[in-house]
Amino acid sequence: HYSLSKYVHSLQNRVDIISDDVYLHTASIAFSSSVRQLMLPLSQGITVAIATSDQIANPASLFDFVKRKGVTIVDFVPSYWRNCIDTLLHLEPDVRAALLQNRLRLILSASEPLPSDIPWDWTNRLKHNARLINMFGQTETTGIVATYPIPVLDHKEIRTVPLGRA
Repeated sequence: HYSLSKYVHSLQNRVDIISDDVYLHTASIAFSSSVRQLMLPLSQGITVAIATSDQIANPASLFDFVKRKGVTIVDFVPSYWRNCIDTLLHLEPDVRAALLQNRLRLILSASEPLPSDIPWDWTNRLKHNARLINMFGQTETTGIVATYPIPVLDHKEIRTVPLGRA
């Protein structure tokens, strides 16, 4: 339990969870990010909003859930984040705008290399101002071992978002 405790404490210091946050849980309980999506918010006494498998399968439905539950933090693998962006971009503009008028303030990305066009599209095409953090870790470790707060990137100059620092 010591490693898990240290992991959760150090990650909290890197992502700045605040007392009124609502953390979205989307990971399978068999996936390592499930530990982060449960333990990080619960150790800080904040709310966890658990998405259903139907909501996870439909990003428009998931973002409706994000808005209704006042979710402030999402934690996606890059391939799923790309799917969310693509889905949102193909919605009618007024529907997309309504879904993106939410409390989301922080997007965490982990478990796969993060192509730079994903955060670029989120910031520039969807015009959402959530803070973006890339995280790196291996299943063999307790969890995330490095974080990188993503600045405004030119996705043509940087192809993959850096891993960050310990």
